[in-house]
Amino acid sequence: MLSFQVEKTRTIGNNKSNPISVTRVYVLVYFLSIYIYKFFIPLEIVNSVLENQLNIMRRLSEERTKLVFEKLTKYIGNNVKLLVDRPDGIYCFREKKDRVYYVSEKILNLAATIAPDSLMSFGTCFGKFTKSGKFRLHITALHYLAPYAQHKIWLKPSAEQQFVYGHNITKSGLGRITENTPKYQGVIVLSMNDLPLGFGVAAKSTADCKFADPMAIVCFHQADIGEYIRSEDTLL
Repeated sequence: MLSFQVEKTRTIGNNKSNPISVTRVYVLVYFLSIYIYKFFIPLEIVNSVLENQLNIMRRLSEERTKLVFEKLTKYIGNNVKLLVDRPDGIYCFREKKDRVYYVSEKILNLAATIAPDSLMSFGTCFGKFTKSGKFRLHITALHYLAPYAQHKIWLKPSAEQQFVYGHNITKSGLGRITENTPKYQGVIVLSMNDLPLGFGVAAKSTADCKFADPMAIVCFHQADIGEYIRSEDTLL
């Protein structure tokens, strides 16, 4: 069972693991085995603890992985592959209590050494699954979505406060919009100074926005940076 757990660690991130980290795991398991044998601690207890730790930070099922990537694709298109295939290390998605975390292999290995009851968060929380099984993106994912966004909306300074208070965007507050943005497309919302403010769903296409009434909604609010204050207790 202990060797089985080592193989689990070896394949984190669906890629080759750092040989140094694998060696450390082997050494840890070796001394742990001596400790167990010396003090006659049943192996079943140790195996149970290790299995529980793996379940705390489990891989997403195929169905849930599909839901997460479909949601991300709505905002960043094919650039979603750049979140996983990174030159600076191995990154992956893990699930803990219906929340999905984007985390590097290095941080994941460190998180595995923390007791499940003491581990509140690891990596970056991208969102959570609702009781109905749908995946909802959190504002905490904005830092990773903004650089890869294919469709954007820029707000006039007079409309920024309304948006960060959780309101939809009207035509009167629209500064500009990416050309050829289709209706119901996921968009990143920015200030006129290119500061990411949140994200939403286009209520009208680029062409329709040009002829829309000033009070017509052009973007449905999804998340904004004001949630760091309004929803501080529920984000993580």
